[in-house]
Amino acid sequence: MNERFRLLMVDDSPDDRFLIRRALVREFPELEIVEVGDAAALARARVSELRRLKFSTRKAEYIRDLGRAVESVYGWSRTALIFTAAGVIGFLASNWAGIPRTVGASGAVFGLLAAMVAYGRDRGGVFGMEVFRQYWQWSLVLFVMGFLMADVNNVAHAGGFVGGYLASLALGSVSRYCAAHAGGVVVVVRPT
Repeated sequence: MNERFRLLMVDDSPDDRFLIRRALVREFPELEIVEVGDAAALARARVSELRRLKFSTRKAEYIRDLGRAVESVYGWSRTALIFTAAGVIGFLASNWAGIPRTVGASGAVFGLLAAMVAYGRDRGGVFGMEVFRQYWQWSLVLFVMGFLMADVNNVAHAGGFVGGYLASLALGSVSRYCAAHAGGVVVVVRPT
């Protein structure tokens, strides 16, 4: 039985879609590719009829937003250290598990998610629990999606998450650092 697959490719860059299409058609000439470049086209696409659903993006707006969130909590230098530690630990975990190729920064991105999970738990209260829930759910959904797609290195994702969590606990958030080094001095500024 020769089954033909359809692929929904979502990417806002026509140049990226062209390059991806060219590479896919070279390897899978029988593949039917439906290109979507914006939200309106995605809404019109008949996703339910597609056998494969694959999203491709190079811009990764959500990763940029995640980086900004982590930077607002931990500061730039700690964010860079968390990202690096998570990437290294994710790579080491992947190597230890015997996975032959590890490519990309997704383990480090999982480390940034873990940093926000750690911040939410550490901060506590209603706000802290909402931060914790949001980023924990996001982490779980992305981790499960990794099992649903081919050639995803979930060991690196798990290692990156653990590395990011441990690094964020070791480094501490900016607010925790400032509170620990304030020396008990409270300054109240009142507008005149």
